[in-house]
Formats: sequence, structure tokens, C-alpha cells
Amino acid sequence: MDASSSDASEPGAPWRALDSLSVSGNTACAPQPSSPQQSNLQPSTHPDQLQELLKLAEDVATYKLRLTADDEPIKFSISRESWLKLQEDSNFDLCTGRKLFRFFFDSSRYLVTIMPPPCSRHDAMVYFLQRVPFETSSDLMSTLMSKIWIQGAPASLISTGEYESSVKQPDLCIDWEKNMLDRRRHTIVEVGKTQTLQDLRYLARFYLNNDANIQRVILIDITETPPFQSPKSIDISQGFQEDEETGVVWFGNAKIIGQTKILWEVWERDSTGVPQSTFEETFAFGKVPLRDLPFFTIPEGGVYCDTTIRREVDVPIKPEMIQKFWTKYWGSACWVDVHRRMFGLLGEQRLKEALEEARARHLARLSTGPS
Repeated sequence: MDASSSDASEPGAPWRALDSLSVSGNTACAPQPSSPQQSNLQPSTHPDQLQELLKLAEDVATYKLRLTADDEPIKFSISRESWLKLQEDSNFDLCTGRKLFRFFFDSSRYLVTIMPPPCSRHDAMVYFLQRVPFETSSDLMSTLMSKIWIQGAPASLISTGEYESSVKQPDLCIDWEKNMLDRRRHTIVEVGKTQTLQDLRYLARFYLNNDANIQRVILIDITETPPFQSPKSIDISQGFQEDEETGVVWFGNAKIIGQTKILWEVWERDSTGVPQSTFEETFAFGKVPLRDLPFFTIPEGGVYCDTTIRREVDVPIKPEMIQKFWTKYWGSACWVDVHRRMFGLLGEQRLKEALEEARARHLARLSTGPS
């Protein structure tokens, strides 16, 4: 989480801390940000944290504070009446409209969770999944292309049940168009990067308990070990080094990208209608799962049965598709996150030089082949 004065950055630009960057010789020291938002990060003894939430929205909207993709979600307890007031707040509306942060209102717990903008690796996974119909070889795909809708969904209002009036925007949803007059939400995908696995699993129950149309929730938990901690100082004469086996990226002795592990977990209802985990598979950076990953399935018969297909529809994520994900989507997204994490420490010019040096070394390795 970065804090700065309101004139330190213009809207939409990378967060700039260069004016306060301290450089001595080849050592750059990051400024220590002021923390007007600290009360937001600590549990409050007050039963209603509307004022703290409004202050956070004001600071983010006026660019006194920028939530970064490395920040953890922040939770606020508020009453239903405060939730109605929050929706009328212009700063909160601006922050959500400009995607400065996302939110989840859980009416069953009177809880608002503020989630920072996602990192590029999170977005790479979402984009990869949106491309699945185009990457899948099947004699059904020409028919499926007109029936499967894969998209980032707008915030969804839950109108019935335990979570009535709750609001959540999924990372990805898959709708199935049975016919022109019958299009239903079928599968939800949530990609976690800074959320806890416990919070992700809560979302699976949240969706399956409150929308009878939703048949499957896919949780993709991306963990980075160790979690990134911005170095307080760094030797700017050093350069980037990448471990091609683990995907770890260093700058000098500072680890900028840690080791990556992905958990693919599928939730569905059991025969009594209770949400439960039905599939789990874990794989590390550069590796592929040992089996197909469930993605989208329409069983033969049932409410989603389609007379134009007359058999089960199953579109899994095959291991070779994950290999393509690592090579085609992950690498570039990883370096975008490197750029974001290092911009404030290295400055624009030195960062550009260091990235060009790393690219040149990578191309040299490709041209010479394995040693």
C-alpha cells in the first residue's frame, strides 16, 4: 500500500515516488510512506466502521493513497444502514468506477471487503481462461462457440436467501445459452492472489448457496513464496536475474518474484444440495497437472440439456494447455509485475536499462540453446 501527497501522481499513471527517492552512490532507498490509513488495517472495536471506510475511499479517490496489487484485502464491519450510505458516497463510486479497488459486501456478516486491483499474473490467468474455447480442439466447438459466454461479470446482487442484498463481482463467469430465450449463469471462476484460501472457499459456498443456476465454482489460488516485501534499499548497479526452473526473479540479492504454486479446486453441490469440494490439483511454476482440470461441463439430460447437442459437453483444461499458459501468458505478465514493483526504487531510466539487459540475456540464451 503506497501513500503519498495528492499531487504525487496523476490519475491512471504509474505510482511515482521518484521525487522523494533517496540515492547515495549506487544505493537507492525507498521513502517510508506516511500511514493515514493505519486504522483501516487494524481490527476496530467499534461495531460500525463506516467512517474508516469512507476515509479510505476518500484517500484512494484523491490519490493520497494507492492500493497496490501486493496489498491484502481490507475488511470493514458496517451495518445495513451504513451500506446504503456507502453506496451514495461519491468517492466510493469513483474508486469502483475507475477500478482503483474492488469490493464484496456480505450482508450475512455485515462485512465489506475492499480488494486492491489485481496483479498482471492474476489477469493473465483470467485472460487465458477466456481464450479456452478458441484453444480447444473438438468437433463440438463450432456449436459451443455460439452457446458459451465467458466474460468478466458485473457486480451481482444476491436477492434471496441468507445473503440477500449481498454484492460480489466474480473474476469470470460462464453462461450457457440453451436457446435464445434461456441463458443462465453456469460456472463461476475466482482467482486468488492475496486472498486467503479460506476466503476463497467461503466464496464457493456463497455462490452455490444463493444461485440455483450456478452448477460449479472454480477456485484458482496462486501463491507466491515468499510473499513480496519491497526492499528498503537496493544497489541500483545490480541487474535482474531469472531462475528459469522456478520462475524466481532477483534484482541483486533482492527477490522480486517468488516461487509460484497454483491450486485448482472445483466446488459443486452434492446429492443433498450441499456445496463441497470435488476436485483438487496443485502444480508449480512451469509444471503441468497430472490430469485434466475440470472447467466447463454440461451433463447429458437435466435443466441444461440442449437438443442441438444431445450428449454431454465437457471442456477441460488439458495439461498441454497449462504448458502453453506458462510460456505464452505467464512470462510477460510476470515482468509487468516486476516493473510495477521496482519502478519506485530504480526510477524510470534505470529500470528500463535493467529490463533491456535482462531481455538481451534471455535472447542470448535462446540463440545458444541449452548449455
